[in-house]
Amino acid sequence: MKDSRSFKECGDGVGHVEEVQVEQIRGLGVVLRLNRRQARNALTARMYLRCAEVLERANDDVDVSMVVMTGNAGSFTSGTDLVEAREALTLDGTGQTEEKQPWWRRPVGRFMRALLRCTKLVVAAVDGDAVGIGLTMLIHCDVVYATERSRFWVPFAEVGLVPEFSSSQELGRVVGATLARDLLLTGRILSAEEAKGCGLVTRLWVNKASNTRDFLSSVVDDMKSTMRKLPREAITLTKKQLRPDEWIQKIEAIILKEFEEIGRLGRSGYTENAIQQVIFRRSARL
Repeated sequence: MKDSRSFKECGDGVGHVEEVQVEQIRGLGVVLRLNRRQARNALTARMYLRCAEVLERANDDVDVSMVVMTGNAGSFTSGTDLVEAREALTLDGTGQTEEKQPWWRRPVGRFMRALLRCTKLVVAAVDGDAVGIGLTMLIHCDVVYATERSRFWVPFAEVGLVPEFSSSQELGRVVGATLARDLLLTGRILSAEEAKGCGLVTRLWVNKASNTRDFLSSVVDDMKSTMRKLPREAITLTKKQLRPDEWIQKIEAIILKEFEEIGRLGRSGYTENAIQQVIFRRSARL
């Protein structure tokens, strides 16, 4: 890449531990790695903003043709950090309340919009649990790898929330309407094999002696081999045909409705009470 600093410099820093690590794949793209081990890579508002910045930079960089998203320590992500859930869902970093800003100004909304509008190939490398938005973001990725030990579920009902990232409509398009209802209403956990069988995962990595580093290296090598055979312009144009502006507008309208319902639940106190109960139950198990 011509500007090796472009990705390293985006964001405002995260102290002595980088909770979102960015590595460059020479001549091809970037790896975006969630690195919050103590919380199973649960996403904070700061992490959502950092991920959004990386995706936005990648989308504007002519030397980038691919973004690989992954996690550390045997977990993809456990979803939005419950302790920071209200901030991540409703604030934009300036302290504005949800009624005074568009959904795409909120940290999680900005991330959603950046991923939705990214014209570069987006690859997810899932090793371990993909929970909540860890599952719903896969709907909007182009290629999804997963290890055999990976699991997928959306516990929205448990924490007093409704589906997000257009999963209320789009999850059924990917996995089928019946299975989508089962997942969204009951919080059923899918194994990696089940996720591959229903189309949520496109490539299953089978290696009993695997570890996270080997898995990611294999994914990157596999995609390098593939991408070097393909003209970048053709990939970009094909993706735009698969996801035309009208379709993106439709998805963003769905996301807006989901945010409105999430906001209503938040104002009622229902979600806060449910989250507190979940945190209490999890603490009791430790």
